[in-house]
Amino acid sequence: MRFLCYTLLSIVAHAQVAVTTATDWPDAVAKAKAESKDIAVLLDGSDWSPIATSFRQQVVGSNAVRTATAKTYVWVTIDSPERETEATTALAEKNKPFGYRPWNLPAVVLADAEGRVYASVAGSEARDSATLLANLGVARSAIDRMRAKLTEATKLEGARKANVLGAALAEIDSKFARDQFKGLVQEIAKLDPNDTTGWRLRYEFDDLSFLEGTVLKLCDEKKVAEAIRECDKRLANNRITPEQRQQILAARFAALRRSGKPVEALNTLAQLQSVDPRSELGKGARNLGIFHSQTVKLRGWFWDGWDMRPDFTAMEIDARSKLSSTGDYFVEFKGWGLEVRSVALVVNGKELSVSESRPRQPLRIRVDATPRSTDSIILRIQARGQGWYDGRGTIEVRKAE
Repeated sequence: MRFLCYTLLSIVAHAQVAVTTATDWPDAVAKAKAESKDIAVLLDGSDWSPIATSFRQQVVGSNAVRTATAKTYVWVTIDSPERETEATTALAEKNKPFGYRPWNLPAVVLADAEGRVYASVAGSEARDSATLLANLGVARSAIDRMRAKLTEATKLEGARKANVLGAALAEIDSKFARDQFKGLVQEIAKLDPNDTTGWRLRYEFDDLSFLEGTVLKLCDEKKVAEAIRECDKRLANNRITPEQRQQILAARFAALRRSGKPVEALNTLAQLQSVDPRSELGKGARNLGIFHSQTVKLRGWFWDGWDMRPDFTAMEIDARSKLSSTGDYFVEFKGWGLEVRSVALVVNGKELSVSESRPRQPLRIRVDATPRSTDSIILRIQARGQGWYDGRGTIEVRKAE
């Protein structure tokens, strides 16, 4: 009797978590609408992705995931196999309306019953069911908050409605808000054409178009100050995302570089990095700041593209072997692509002799005292690269007779 009761309870429990699956994308949309559910799409790479099989069977296919998602999602698999057959080709044709592809496969993508994607979790980021469920839970909470605000917006008009719609879209990743919910973005634009709420910039901003079509175009027209003002105007908008702030700061850096203001340009790079030091743009800003500001340590009595910089920068080399006794020395640069402004003798950190470059005249420095064995003897060159910074050449030092 106890066994029978246990069996019946198990059957009832299993029935309560029956998973709805679809054969293709149109079928998933139809079932999602009929059952008032969202759609969970397993994007598979069944015959080429190293982690696809384990992700499909052990993570997405686990009882924990299927049970936890049964009430809220219709599941569908959209595969992208390398080996195509008549059947896979026909299925791919049916799945074309889905359209969205993340950077990495496999992945689980979440969409509403209208087919609008609002979240994506890569298989490489969720190697077990607990991690996948945690990510899906975050996405679910976000879309629930978004929907609550969309409901609130139905009671409002004008800029007030635009403000709530913008806040609703802000609950999900900006790339999904902009690309998948275009209707809402267009409604915000219609309700608030002058962008008094600031949300239009967030959802309509195109970083490359702004850089090339606005900032660099103004710089080419010798309107650098105006280009910087355009950047600052957008930076004043507190609705933009951290990544967008970094992109605008990158454009500002480009404008300042064009205007010959290296100190301000480097300060802008520092601001870019501070927004999010761990992001790719933040790391890039740090490396670019080093590239533009730190002294170049020459690897020998030569230069090549690795050593060249677009602005005048100090290039240093240990010169003890060349400047070992008192007297005058000529320094010559034989090669191409490097514009030299000056050379200096630096002894124990102090510049003792400086020669500025003049047309058709050699660079001449003087060693007034025989260096001691403990002295640091450096030749410091102020120079910048030309063209594509792929020049090369040698540095020759000879004692004047």
